[in-house]
Amino acid sequence: MTMIRPFDLNLRHLRALSAVAGRGSLSRAADAVGLSQPALTQGLGKLERQLGVALFERRPDGVAPTPAGTALVERADRAFTYLAAAARPGRGTRGFTRPEWLMTATQLDAFLHFSDAQSFVGAAGASGTSLPAIHRAVRDLEQICGTTLVERSGRGTVLTPAGRAMARGVRLAADEIAAGIAEAHGDGADLGRIAL
Repeated sequence: MTMIRPFDLNLRHLRALSAVAGRGSLSRAADAVGLSQPALTQGLGKLERQLGVALFERRPDGVAPTPAGTALVERADRAFTYLAAAARPGRGTRGFTRPEWLMTATQLDAFLHFSDAQSFVGAAGASGTSLPAIHRAVRDLEQICGTTLVERSGRGTVLTPAGRAMARGVRLAADEIAAGIAEAHGDGADLGRIAL
């Protein structure tokens, strides 16, 4: 099986997992997360195919999370808590009320590559993504968060304090999603260690 990276998964579908688990019904969960029931069903099916495990048991009276589903729901919820906290420091009145609900995996992956490389060119090279796509992803993330994450400094670019907070939050979220993937596969025995 191919290794699944955290941002290979659709964040909107990951966000929906908690609603499905909490409501026990795809139709009620679809209403709660603003998706149609067919879109939610397809998204859930795609997640299960990507992971190679069933996340929910389908029953005549609704759905119930499997142990793999429970593990991924808990980790995904923590991941979105980290993203929410990271998107808020230093924000004024600009930005969206729930920026973590609007972020995409593509934006977060591009931002992490920028954070590691400290340059758009380096991020493009490391990720295999075009330079304009990296620029667009980072700028879109700034619009969603309502704050500047990257600024020019001398001859290069650097993360602002809000950008450093965002990078930390995105890394923590990625770690939680990765742990959820491992736990969903039953590989979570050694995930209690914390790396600093």
